[in-house]
Formats: sequence, C-alpha cells, structure tokens
Amino acid sequence: MVKDTLNSMLENIKERTTNPFLGTLIVVWVIKNWTLVYSLFYFDSAFKLEDRLNYISHYFSDHSFAWNMVYVILITLAVLILTYILLSISRLVTDTQERIIVPMISKWTDKSSVVLKTEYIKLQEVIKLLEVRLEEERQAKSLIQNERDLLDKKVLELGSSINQDEYYESQIPEPDQVIHNTVDNAFSRVGNKALNEWGKESFNNTINRILNGYVLSSDTEDVKTLLREFLIMSDGGDTYKLTDRGMNFLTYWNEISANHVDEELPF
Repeated sequence: MVKDTLNSMLENIKERTTNPFLGTLIVVWVIKNWTLVYSLFYFDSAFKLEDRLNYISHYFSDHSFAWNMVYVILITLAVLILTYILLSISRLVTDTQERIIVPMISKWTDKSSVVLKTEYIKLQEVIKLLEVRLEEERQAKSLIQNERDLLDKKVLELGSSINQDEYYESQIPEPDQVIHNTVDNAFSRVGNKALNEWGKESFNNTINRILNGYVLSSDTEDVKTLLREFLIMSDGGDTYKLTDRGMNFLTYWNEISANHVDEELPF
C-alpha cells in the first residue's frame, strides 16, 4: 500500500516537472534563491537545527516570498517566450534552407542529376493518377467488348432459331417477280454491298462455300449480313445453308451479277 502511494506521488511529480512552465519556474527559482538552496545543504556542522531555521526565517523576512514568486514567474514567462521565439526562428531558417536555398543551388549546379524531393513526390502522384485512369479505361473497353460479343452472339442465335420458312412464307415473292418486277429491299442492299464493297469474286466464293457446306467464320461482314437478313442459317457448327429466302436471293444475285459483268456465274 505504501509502495503504491509512493509510486503514485513520484509519477505525479515526474509528470508535473516535465511541464515546460513548471520545470522552467523551478530552475529560475533555484537560480534566483541559490544562496538559500546552498545553505540548506551546506551548513557548517556547528550550526544546530534551530540556527538553520532562524537563518531561513531571516532570509524570507528580508526577501518577500510573494514578490519573489512574482519576479520568478515573470522571468519564467520571459524565458519561455524567448525560447519559443528562438525555436520559431530556427524553424524559419530550416524551412528557408530546405525550400528556397537548396532548390536554388540545385538549379545552379545540375538540373539533370538532382531531383528535388517535392518534385519527385508530385511526379509520383501524377504517375499513380495516370495508372488509375489507364486501368479504368481498360476496364471500360473490356466491358464494351464483352457487351458487343454478347450482342453478336444473340443475333446469331436469333438467326438460327427462328423458323425462316414460317416467318417469311407470306412475304417472299415469286422468283420472276423478284427479278423483273418488285425487288426486295434486303436483296438490293446485300447485292449492292456485294458489288461495291465486298467484291463480286469474294462474295461468289462465300456463296460457293455455303452451297458446298464448307466451314465459314461468322465474324466476316458478308456472313454477318447474310445472317442478319435471314438469307442463310446455321447448319450446325460453323457451316451454313441457304434459306428459302436465300434461294430467292441467289436467283436475284445471279441476274444482277451477270448484268454487271455480262457473263454468267459458275453456279
């Protein structure tokens, strides 16, 4: 119990003496009253306790304790203010040296071999920002590509699952009417693309491969267009076959391609 009490007292004293004001006050008071402090520890052995007490009482009768403390407190405040002013000046000198003098010296000596820490940190922040934006762009591009692939897949599945014969039974005209009278707008669009964009020979090659059951890639523009216009349908895997509508288009195509070059196609 006594040990705990002593430890608590010592901790309290230690905490208070570490206070800047209290510590400075004690030091100033000791310096101001050094004769009294000195006499407390170095009295001659001939002096008795009563003589010592009389000396201390006589000292405080000559030196008012209240005015003595006022004087000590004023000196303490002055010392603290001066200390903080000096610390501020020291900080000002340090910051000036780091932020003004060092950059000026670096610019005068060698710009290429010396990079200031502040500039390095700024460049690192810019690099991190660019990396974040690049990653966001990559993710956005990947998302758009996935959506596009999904839509293409849905278009292909829709083209192969719809019953072509039932869907166009009431709309497909007779072959003679397609060629000589009213030309289907879809036939006209596909025919114009085949002649003007894809090339006649390339489109003929695609038609021949469809007729012969060869494997075709669904990523080419001509195959995508034929699927979209329901002129061909999947025959299982990557092979395709002409629908009834596609057969009518083939007749139309033979007619316009022959007129275009004045010669019959091989099929």
